[in-house]
Amino acid sequence: MYYCLHCTTWAGSGIIENAKRHMKSKHPHIRLPDKETDNLMIRTNQQIETFLSKAKNEASIYHTQHLTRQIILEALVQLIIICNLSFAIIKEPAFLAFCCCLNPKAIQFIPRSPTTIPQLLGSSLSYYQLSVQQKLQETQSLIHLSINI
Repeated sequence: MYYCLHCTTWAGSGIIENAKRHMKSKHPHIRLPDKETDNLMIRTNQQIETFLSKAKNEASIYHTQHLTRQIILEALVQLIIICNLSFAIIKEPAFLAFCCCLNPKAIQFIPRSPTTIPQLLGSSLSYYQLSVQQKLQETQSLIHLSINI
């Protein structure tokens, strides 16, 4: 059943064409998604799938280096932090296809759930915190800090 969020008088309809007709006649200023937009999204997803399958087939020929799980996860954390990305990027097919192109074995190390990213961020933070602490302790000269609030 389709209802209008903008009207309290319209009873709704179970037929999408009636709902579209209502939106066009009563709310012409609201743009409805058209079939061209839906088709574009389908084509994009098909292109990603094609790209991913091509990467899986061809990448094994060109990539002989093996990356460790720790290196891949640290690179992922740095990418998310530096580019201010959503944790949900790890579920995007385009991102997974890109990773597969870089190294097809990297896919097995990328977390499946966005909820695991904060744990990775925490462990990365503690590593860099210790690194900065050691550098500060090893300095011979005075250290001046400024904070921008």
